[in-house]
Amino acid sequence: MGILQTHTAQRGFESHLGPHLQAKSHTCEVCGKPFPTQCHLNRHMLSHTGEKPYACEICGRTFLATRYLKRHMHVHTDGKPYTCVHCGGSFSLPTYLKKHMVVHFEDNPYTCDNCGEAFLSASYLKTYTRLHTEKNPYTCGNCGKTLSSANSFKIHMRKCNGKTIHL
Repeated sequence: MGILQTHTAQRGFESHLGPHLQAKSHTCEVCGKPFPTQCHLNRHMLSHTGEKPYACEICGRTFLATRYLKRHMHVHTDGKPYTCVHCGGSFSLPTYLKKHMVVHFEDNPYTCDNCGEAFLSASYLKTYTRLHTEKNPYTCGNCGKTLSSANSFKIHMRKCNGKTIHL
C-alpha cells in the first residue's frame, strides 16, 4: 500500500475514531448512558420511545436505523448467495445462514426418514422432506409458482403481487 493510500486510510480511521474518543458529555435521562454528541443521544432516544422512523417502501415495515432497513431489503430480492452445504438452503445474509446452521449441529430430535438428516423442530423437518418429494403445498395464484414453506410463500407473494399475505 502506498504512502498516500496509508495516509488516506489513516485519516479515515482517525475520523471514524473521533466520536469514540470524545468526552461523553451528553447523558440519556432515561437510562444514564453517556454519548459524545447530541446527535448520538438523539438516535439512542429512539430506543426508549419505540419510534422507528425508517420505513420500507415495498412492504411498509419500519426500523430504528437505516442499517436495519438496508439489511431488511434483502428479503425483497432474489439474491440469496449464501448456501448451506448440508441441505442446499439459500440465505440473503451470512448471519441468516449461521443461524440456520444450528439445525445441523445441535441435538436435533426430528430425523428425516429418507436420508437421516436431523432437525431442531418438526416444522424444519416438514419443510425439508418436501425436497425429497417435491411436494410444495403453497401455490401463487398470480404466476403459478409453488413453494415449500409458508414463509417463502409470503415473501414471494409480496414480490409477485405486492400484497402481504396472512396465513
